[in-house]
Amino acid sequence: EISPIFFGRMAFQIRNATVASSDWRRHGISPGQFPGFAVAKSSAFNSSKYAFLEASSASFWSRSDAKQRLVEFLEDVLEGRTTPSIMSEEPE
Repeated sequence: EISPIFFGRMAFQIRNATVASSDWRRHGISPGQFPGFAVAKSSAFNSSKYAFLEASSASFWSRSDAKQRLVEFLEDVLEGRTTPSIMSEEPE
């Protein structure tokens, strides 16, 4: 639903965040916690990442403003209004 809004500005890829849990820990996310939606500046290893943690619960997606909140998050990332994650652990 939101991809047409960002056509030509952003590419979307579906990925299971739990598969790369060590990668998220290196970027400051606590063990056992995963973003419901995330953005990376590039596909390069260790590129800057932005996690939308609010979207990690099923109850978030049932809210009437969920789509708008996600759009706002993506706009903030694209406009540089969001702080990227910082590596907290050395690569394994």
